[in-house]
Amino acid sequence: MDKYYRLILWGMAFIFINININRFDLLPDIVGYIIIMNAVINLHNETNIPSFKISSYFGIACIVVDVVTFIKPFVMYDESIIINLVITTLTQLFLLGLIFYIYEGTIRLLENEYTQLMLTMKTAQRAILILQMILIITTTLTINMSNDVKSIIVVIGVITGFTTLIIWAVNMNTVRKYYKENLS
Repeated sequence: MDKYYRLILWGMAFIFINININRFDLLPDIVGYIIIMNAVINLHNETNIPSFKISSYFGIACIVVDVVTFIKPFVMYDESIIINLVITTLTQLFLLGLIFYIYEGTIRLLENEYTQLMLTMKTAQRAILILQMILIITTTLTINMSNDVKSIIVVIGVITGFTTLIIWAVNMNTVRKYYKENLS
């Protein structure tokens, strides 16, 4: 289990860390989604917990949206705000599903093993659900707002996104350490 949670952490790094040279991302999100999908498919194969399989479907959706985002500048000459907003919202919704079901599978995995860690995962899952919904709603609301208000909402979005990342990384690393110590 340790290696699969380590893969999830590596996938997160590819998704959330952006190192760009011009328009080229040195750590493409699609690689992160593929790494995470590999981990959750293996977790499903070893545990038969359906949530991991459901998570992989959200991973596929994230990959599709990421591919569309990548090819969009080559196909569309008009950078429509509405299209960008739809793509951003879809990405956030699919990423929320991916994260939610990884948590759900992890909670099921821990149910019979370590109750306190399972309860921590449930609390974190709820917190991430709330934070991601705030991010999705604030992103969607920016379309008809003045630049001053948009700036504030962008700051709120960055804070909620960063908080989500930290919570997810810490929790997945905690589970990884638990399995490393208890299955070694």
